[in-house]
Amino acid sequence: MDLFEYLRGNDLAGAGLLTVVGGALLAWARNLPAKLWTAVRRRLVFEVDILDREPAFEWLRVWLSVHPYGRRARRISVSVRSGERTHEPSGPRPIEERRIIFSPAPGLHVFRHAGRLMIVERVRKESEQPQGYSSIRESFVLTLFVRDHAAIRSLLEEARSLAEPDGEVTVFRREFSEWAPVHRSGGRPADSVILSDGTTETLLADVREFLRSADRYRKLGIPHHRGYLLEGPPGNGKTSLIRAIATELRLPLYLLCLSDPALHDECFSRLVARLPAGAIFAMEDLDRAPFGAGGDETLTISGVLNALDGLASPEGAIWFATSNNTAELDLALTRPGRFDVRLSIGPPTAEQATRFLRRFYGPALNGGAITKAPCSMAELQRLCLKFSDDPGTAIRALEEL
Repeated sequence: MDLFEYLRGNDLAGAGLLTVVGGALLAWARNLPAKLWTAVRRRLVFEVDILDREPAFEWLRVWLSVHPYGRRARRISVSVRSGERTHEPSGPRPIEERRIIFSPAPGLHVFRHAGRLMIVERVRKESEQPQGYSSIRESFVLTLFVRDHAAIRSLLEEARSLAEPDGEVTVFRREFSEWAPVHRSGGRPADSVILSDGTTETLLADVREFLRSADRYRKLGIPHHRGYLLEGPPGNGKTSLIRAIATELRLPLYLLCLSDPALHDECFSRLVARLPAGAIFAMEDLDRAPFGAGGDETLTISGVLNALDGLASPEGAIWFATSNNTAELDLALTRPGRFDVRLSIGPPTAEQATRFLRRFYGPALNGGAITKAPCSMAELQRLCLKFSDDPGTAIRALEEL
């Protein structure tokens, strides 16, 4: 007797089997929407997580503030954005203005953009920090119904162009053990940093070549990092040169003052690990860092080197360090391999000072030049600003120093 005839002749067994099969079909049907959604998500949905330590977070926040949805949102967050620059008709110096930004508040936001449905969730939470402190961290989670990365890349490029017009750069500084955007700088044109002929151009070419060389580093099995040590007395353009490179290459700038007594190994390691790829990381005052012998709240040379060379350091990292007196640095920091390029930036020569005067005064200089420059570039700039309408007096004051 086959199974079919047995079930047809046994009502109890047939009813039991029908119940089992029916229950299985019902359970399958009940899970069908979830399964369909999972299949759709795998093929047509991209989710993008953007943390607030990433430059893209600021791009998207500004983009949302001007989007039609953001303009009519009833739940909003308020922030003040610096870096907008205007010029008074009677003055040569830019005036920094602050702009109030209204952007959608934390929560779920659903709207259409470029004919596509977009879901943006803004998440805000409290993050515990060492020594009992806490800070507020945020992130955006974007859900887009697209087939590939092209639409996402296009959206972020649009947001970047809006948030960072050419010639501007976002600057980040330390907030406990995290990075936080502090302001959007008007940037520094490369030709405004007056160094010996060809120095700025050579350094820019080197950084550009490094950014293009990821595949070569990978094939050679070499970590894709590059370090630059800028040395020389204060006030001669070390930090200005770093800002100019960030401006020219449109890279975010992460500034860390190593002389900060609250900085320690764990904090430094976390900050390095949270750097995005392709960012410029500037370590200021390397010679003034209070390096200790070790301990939970101490910054050590080995801790700094382990963080920079370790597995957690980001690929495509560009390190800059500034030092007023390299002779005071420990040999472990300056031996070959620590910094790929070392550049000395000293006080301006008479030729550099003349170039600065010509750039500052333009035709009003009337061919004036100087034969000596007995001061730093910062002091020269101070004199020019003091006598902004009188280049002759500025030159006499300079030569009397």
